Amino acid sequence: LRDYTHWMTAKPGIHTDALEDLASKIDKDDSRCVALLLDEMKIKEDLVFNKHSGHIMGYVNLGNVEQQLLLLEKEDQSLTDHVATHVLQFMVRGLSQRLEYPVAHFATSTLTASQLYSMVWEVICKLESLDLKVMVITADGAAVNRKFFRMHLMPSRSNVSNGVVYKTTNPFDPEREVFFISDVPHLIKTTRNCWEKSRFGGGRLMKKGGQYILWSHLQDLYSKSQRESGLYIGKRLTREHVHLTSYSKMRVDLAAQVLSESVGKQLQFYRQKDG
Repeated sequence: LRDYTHWMTAKPGIHTDALEDLASKIDKDDSRCVALLLDEMKIKEDLVFNKHSGHIMGYVNLGNVEQQLLLLEKEDQSLTDHVATHVLQFMVRGLSQRLEYPVAHFATSTLTASQLYSMVWEVICKLESLDLKVMVITADGAAVNRKFFRMHLMPSRSNVSNGVVYKTTNPFDPEREVFFISDVPHLIKTTRNCWEKSRFGGGRLMKKGGQYILWSHLQDLYSKSQRESGLYIGKRLTREHVHLTSYSKMRVDLAAQVLSESVGKQLQFYRQKDG
């Protein structure tokens, strides 16, 4: 594990060594089509001295250009008072072969869409310069990511479907387009979380076709499954499925099972049975 994590020097910005190693392992032209994934993760706020570089790590670091812009925006506040709270990680995945490479990371605090815009296209510029073809940008449904997508709105609105900006022209190869795709596991968890909050007197009350969609329906199904024994239709619900914690909310498998076809059929079965 130590050899794996120390094969290159990790520092904020674009990992040039990782990019060159990635490019050297791709031979076929169709294998050069890749997706760029990005995700911002919460970290513990702290300062750490790196004995190898002699630098103190833990401050916000958005890359050379964005770093200077941040300093100009915060003239009344020294950068030494601005400790990073998140890390924005970029990863490249192959579309036709198994490739998973972390290619850049930036220490952030209050990331804006304009800052994200600069960093994303800087990373894509590096990838395209190595003859890699970025076809897809994937991110979760965070507000800053949705705003980043909307920044690519064309005057003709030709890149909009159902009110969503889903693609843009690749500035490094105008004959190709780059598509925006929301992270599917995140969407599944978000859908489940919206359902979990749907209740009378709660913060949300979901409804479709004149019928309420309540989390209590799933809780009732769970209670019935606990009382019955023998042959069971589909996925048997557990306490983890219906009584969510901060940890279980992060598990995609639990969300996918709750929203599965088998659970839907169980709800329909008991609705017809109970009248």
